[in-house]
Amino acid sequence: MLRPLSARLEAILALTDPCKLAADVGTDHGLLAARLIQSGLAKTVLCTDLSAPSLDKAKKTFEKAGLVAFARFLEGDGLKPLAGYDPELVIVAGLGGDTICRILNESPEFVPNRTFLLQPMSGHETLRAYFDAHGFCVQEERLVAENRRIYPVCKVRYDGVVRKSDPLALYCGARNLTRTDEVTRAYLCRVRAHLKRATRHESALESVVRALSDRLADFPQNKEDERI
Repeated sequence: MLRPLSARLEAILALTDPCKLAADVGTDHGLLAARLIQSGLAKTVLCTDLSAPSLDKAKKTFEKAGLVAFARFLEGDGLKPLAGYDPELVIVAGLGGDTICRILNESPEFVPNRTFLLQPMSGHETLRAYFDAHGFCVQEERLVAENRRIYPVCKVRYDGVVRKSDPLALYCGARNLTRTDEVTRAYLCRVRAHLKRATRHESALESVVRALSDRLADFPQNKEDERI
């Protein structure tokens, strides 16, 4: 039996379209990769990690689940171990936004013609700015609450179109600005608190804070919520 997935990994799983070959970059214990196989969302999965000891954790997960025949275990950094393979889906989760940007930037030849599911632990606005500047179309972005923090999960594809960044959308996520659920409201409240602190050193952010406050006023209950 596989251990239950965390809320973050369940959110990634929910955004996954069925495919023949998926890649889980930085797979760690390989729980998400194994669930992709077990659920029938992927026929084969490529599990990558930086070192052999790290990959051994994933191998043990697949061995216990009886799924080793459906996986390949590849050692290396970023997308580089995937050279020679053609996964339809690439997952990069649990890393900082700046690290995810570096991974994408170091393998530009690998980016086209596939879907990416990206879940940054920090630097959310950095990753959204990278999408705009480097021709990635955001197909979906969802927020997930876990351990009193809130993380975005972004589903993107490269289309080569460079987009003009909207400051409010960079910090909040354009799709999140259209939603009114509790997790989204809590996320936007936290972004506003962060930006308010940042205005002490960067007055240009004051207009973003005002715009975000206007957006929060549209919510059914406009109050800070630390319960999520």
